[in-house]
Amino acid sequence: MRKTALVGLLVMIIMTTASPKASAETLGLIQSDSKQGASLARAAVFAPIEQIETATNETTAKQPEVQIYRVAKNDSLSKIAAAHGTTWKRLFDKNEVVPHPDLITPGDELIIPGPDEILNERPIPETTHLPATEQYGQKTTTATKSYEAKSKAEQTIQARAPSSGNRYTAGYCTWYAKSRRPDLPNNLGNANTWVSRARAQGVPTGSAPRVGAIGQQGMHVVYVESINGEAVTVSEMNFRGRGVISSRTVAASNFQYIY
Repeated sequence: MRKTALVGLLVMIIMTTASPKASAETLGLIQSDSKQGASLARAAVFAPIEQIETATNETTAKQPEVQIYRVAKNDSLSKIAAAHGTTWKRLFDKNEVVPHPDLITPGDELIIPGPDEILNERPIPETTHLPATEQYGQKTTTATKSYEAKSKAEQTIQARAPSSGNRYTAGYCTWYAKSRRPDLPNNLGNANTWVSRARAQGVPTGSAPRVGAIGQQGMHVVYVESINGEAVTVSEMNFRGRGVISSRTVAASNFQYIY
């Protein structure tokens, strides 16, 4: 009986002594679990926002800036393209507001295509006999007079007996020159013999430029569109690629001419 009472008393003492410690440990575990739960809750709420902000910043960074160029006087697509590390054809393909590669006007705004941008190929319209004012946006009396002179020159050329057809190889400068001057014979050979063979057949030639004349420089022939002082604006084929019609302004002394 006394042994049982002593054992019971000992158990009560042990329980009384251990209870505060057990309560403290239990409270500590609860607090620890609460802190961990709060941390997990914060991670669940804020991590997705940070991820969204990061993804948004990455998307914004990947979007290329639109580069716009305002056309200046005496500009050409080739000149603009060279300054921006692209080609005149990509500029033409990108800017559908440009009706023809030779038809840009000072003040026009062109979008410079990105180096990796995929563009839809635009066909190049046939070259028409437009005045220099319309071709290059230079509204000057000299350009208007050049166009009037060209019209007279073309009337003279058309009065000659035309050679039948165009037997030069399509896509080359000689084919284009013949298409602009159908009065010239089909037997002028390669471009480097055009002036000498034309002269031998009685076609007038010389070193002074004329609107509507064919200019020859080595293995290349061009058509003179207009004259501006000591420079000529010419149109040509196969200078920038097989079958590609382009134009440029160069020194008149570069060529010998067939009238």
